[in-house]
Amino acid sequence: KAAELGKIRALTWIVDGERDEIISAAHTKALAAKIKGSKLLILPGLSHFALWQDPEVFGQAMLDFLSAP
Repeated sequence: KAAELGKIRALTWIVDGERDEIISAAHTKALAAKIKGSKLLILPGLSHFALWQDPEVFGQAMLDFLSAP
């Protein structure tokens, strides 16, 4: 439920591929907007399977997220 998302206080990273064929961009952005303080990343040119399509880009993005203050 949307109301439950607003209760999340953990560090949250919402990641999606620009060409996701499963989840709409609007849904991804709405999810990030409902989780206070979450970080949103849309990976250009990648799909729902970005981790497997370009593991180097995904891995670097994860390292950047985890090392951010």
